[in-house]
Amino acid sequence: MAGSALVGQPPNTSDDYKVIVSIGRLMEFPPGMLDPSKGLPIPLKRPASDHYPSNYPNHAPAITAAMAIAISLICIITGLRVGLRILRKDLRWGWDDIVIIPAAVRDLSQPNMKNRTLIRLW
Repeated sequence: MAGSALVGQPPNTSDDYKVIVSIGRLMEFPPGMLDPSKGLPIPLKRPASDHYPSNYPNHAPAITAAMAIAISLICIITGLRVGLRILRKDLRWGWDDIVIIPAAVRDLSQPNMKNRTLIRLW
């Protein structure tokens, strides 16, 4: 199976052809001006070697610290709520007490996956 063509090259597959036609429509090329069989006539240049990532600040430590605070608050609040329901017999379990446990599990796992992605991207 042939790979896709690069920008500016003729299409290798029918999907490349369709992509060029779609980009031409998005960029509002007049009919007949764009010949998709020749490729997309837009010169794309690579950014300068000092463009990325050195000119962009690294936000990963700040994001990690903020998520650590959020995770600890989730653990403390959920733990206190569930602990009070278990230890004090006069407090009744409601639907919100049952729903908070899976919500806390989701909230604890979701930032972890996002954090790994953000650190990899930075």
